[in-house]
Amino acid sequence: MQVESNKDDRDVAKSEVAYPLLNFVGKSSYIGIDETSKLSYSDMTSWSHPRYYLGLEFSAKLGSSQSAGEYRFREAAYQEAQTNHQKAKNEEWDRLERTFRAVKAKYLIAKVADEALTSWQKVIVIQEKNFRVGRISTAELIQDYNSYFQTQTQHSSAISDYNFSIQDYLAARDLVIKAESIGKAL
Repeated sequence: MQVESNKDDRDVAKSEVAYPLLNFVGKSSYIGIDETSKLSYSDMTSWSHPRYYLGLEFSAKLGSSQSAGEYRFREAAYQEAQTNHQKAKNEEWDRLERTFRAVKAKYLIAKVADEALTSWQKVIVIQEKNFRVGRISTAELIQDYNSYFQTQTQHSSAISDYNFSIQDYLAARDLVIKAESIGKAL
């Protein structure tokens, strides 16, 4: 993760500024020393004159503005990575909240549409009875049926919008479950 990588870089830069460095070093080599190049090469390849080097290397960066600048740069990169990570988490949370609120809103709209359809079904039953006994005209009955069919269309649209919002919510949460476990379609 970018935050952890930047934190490690920052910690390394901080340790370079704050603490001296002590390294154990070693080296081995061989040389050929002789009067002629042919004999020197022969001595070198036969390891007749080896050299060994062992020691401790101590270094301290006292008052190094370059090291201090490197630390400040790494600290800024770490802070930026933390900020970006927090921003991404917040944006994801906001997106989940928006999709959940959309499900709740679409559910309420679908519920109202269902109640309106139920009401119009009752009105149609009553208006047909009134038409048969001659209390209302054919034009009024046709207008009532027109309103009833519009309500059916709005109801179907509200139910489909609700189902789509459930699927959007499930996709936002990366869930693969059936919509019936979240709530029943009206």
